[in-house]
Amino acid sequence: MAQTKKRKKQKKKKQHRFFWFMIKLQIFLMVLTLGGLGYYYFGGYAETVQELQIEALRMVSESNEETFVPARTSLIYDLKGDLITELRGEKKAQYVKYEDIPAEFVSAMISIEDKKYYNHKGVDYKAFFRAAKAILQDRKISQGGSTITMQLARTIYLDTGKYWQRKVTEIFIALELEKRYSKEKIMEFYLNNIYFSNGYYGIKSACKGYFDCDLKDLSLSQIAFLCAIPNGPTYYDPIAHIDHTLERRDLILKNLYEDGKISLNRYKEAVYEEIELNVPKVDKSRFKNNSVDTYVYYCATRALMAKSG
Repeated sequence: MAQTKKRKKQKKKKQHRFFWFMIKLQIFLMVLTLGGLGYYYFGGYAETVQELQIEALRMVSESNEETFVPARTSLIYDLKGDLITELRGEKKAQYVKYEDIPAEFVSAMISIEDKKYYNHKGVDYKAFFRAAKAILQDRKISQGGSTITMQLARTIYLDTGKYWQRKVTEIFIALELEKRYSKEKIMEFYLNNIYFSNGYYGIKSACKGYFDCDLKDLSLSQIAFLCAIPNGPTYYDPIAHIDHTLERRDLILKNLYEDGKISLNRYKEAVYEEIELNVPKVDKSRFKNNSVDTYVYYCATRALMAKSG
């Protein structure tokens, strides 16, 4: 009987201690939250964030579908705003409408870049904070938190700087893009603008550049191979580092199988398919090949490398 009373007393003490521990924890979290909000508002961040949101809304509201069609000509200006040179390309002719994009391209990109693409409204907050936590733990960028919509926002509207204002603007732009355009349109814009290394922008350009064929003629393995490149156009460059590209191709195929998008037989066939590049000869007459253009390409390459890193 005495033992039972003793156990009950100990149990009550534990419950009492736990109760007060929870109270103290809640008070601590409340103080921490209020302190953070105070710093946010009185430190000037609230005003800055509001300005970034207004600017993002303005940029997206002024956009239309033509905004996402890569231009035929790139104009290069000096610091005074004077035109230096024109770089003419054929990007506009390479644009592909959503209905003409192989469905496996869409599935492959979603499987590797943004699994919750059809469920979020521009930002996957769980993935975003998970990536932030990983950066703090690993002291390096070990996983991405950007959705496909955020990547599109960065590609079309922003520079490659790594500062918090740019990231906040990217989020606001992504949220606005999702309000203005359908998921299909956003995917269409994305697949026509992402960089596939070696001067190829968009899936049609990459298809012709690496396999010299039409999109409809690509195999599942070739599609996964191309989808491997944009995550790191330098590291996954098929011409310089095809072993890296193949490794990521296999990961994409594995994801497609695990997501139920392809059968086991198709997965095995695609993994074992040998990739042979069929790179057409470059028409050098398209390029001026002077020192100014060379320097522009150099700067652009460095910016893209920084962006992919």
